[in-house]
Amino acid sequence: MIFNNFTYKALNERLDNASDPLRSLNTPSWNFNTSDKTGGNWGISGHRSFWALSPSYYHNKQLFFPSHADEIYGENKELLEGGVAKQSALVYRTFNDIYNIDKEAPGTFGFANDGSSQYTLEHTMQASMVTDYQKRAVTCVVVVGKYKIKVNGTEQNFDNFYIRKLMTQSGAKNVIYPSDTKMKQAFLESNNTLYIKNPNYTAGSSVAEYILVPFDLGEGENEYFKDFVIEHPFIKGAPVPSRYVTLKLKDNASHKYYYLNAAGAKEEVTSANLADANSDLYNNLIGMLGGIEEYHNGYAYFEIPIRHLWGRNNKNIGEKDFQAQLGQYAVVRNHAYNINVEGIDGIGIGISDPDAPIIPNVENDNYSVKTEIRVQRWRVVPTQNVVLKP
Repeated sequence: MIFNNFTYKALNERLDNASDPLRSLNTPSWNFNTSDKTGGNWGISGHRSFWALSPSYYHNKQLFFPSHADEIYGENKELLEGGVAKQSALVYRTFNDIYNIDKEAPGTFGFANDGSSQYTLEHTMQASMVTDYQKRAVTCVVVVGKYKIKVNGTEQNFDNFYIRKLMTQSGAKNVIYPSDTKMKQAFLESNNTLYIKNPNYTAGSSVAEYILVPFDLGEGENEYFKDFVIEHPFIKGAPVPSRYVTLKLKDNASHKYYYLNAAGAKEEVTSANLADANSDLYNNLIGMLGGIEEYHNGYAYFEIPIRHLWGRNNKNIGEKDFQAQLGQYAVVRNHAYNINVEGIDGIGIGISDPDAPIIPNVENDNYSVKTEIRVQRWRVVPTQNVVLKP
């Protein structure tokens, strides 16, 4: 599961139906309609379908649901609290929490797909919470996997690969860069803000004094490549999804570099102005290439929000004009939820830092994994079939 609440001091409430307000504590159950039951008198005399109030149940200004990991995870890889970054209402798990890349095994909160049941804390919320925050406010299942790259039928060895997703008149088109070297080459080929001194320049000649950083590979890796690193950009006041990366010039580089300062003159890059130079480079590359997504060691994931009530022809998270219904998305005690993955349509969500919290967002929903979710005894929720989409 992607996240749990910090604490549970649950209040059990009864709803006479999914649209009525909360009522007395005398019958702590969700009173399902007949069409919602699959054998047995669940939710009425059985009192097994408890609808509890999670700490993040009510819509209020004190709750914080981050849009991106940058709001709760700092540039120095620390979890942030206070100041601009607030403590989130939920605990958002990391990729390594779910699947440990170094160990190549399920992490503390992950498990193999062996058909066994897994326990998670209950999680309920008002319908308005789900409408406003969508995936960020509900419990999600995360399906992880690792991609392989083949060129002309031959599998390639790689540490990371990168994708540039383009929209063309004929539809979506992915450009794949199968290594750090190829990605650096593409970045520097699009660079128009960083320069080096032209080695062929002499005073009084017609040769330009400065040239853009070379990007040709020649016989091997370009000698300038080692002065650059591919990293996630941290932009104050403008959080970016953690899978997106850019090219950054390192401090104390082995070559001298120059950038255009505020006055329009070429100024040597130093530790004092490195942040400005990298900011200009980032804006340049975004304008030329758009977003570049990293797939660290080839790993990716899909998010599946867990539905509690089903079969009511409601629109789902991610669909246009979605308005959540009370109980549509939740994890309720004494319920078993089955998820059946029926297929995959598109490529999963990449990661650049496996220790960054995963923040589910609807902006990822331009891929699909076909799935089905079902709940069983205890109270079995019908299988939720889904097609995995990013």
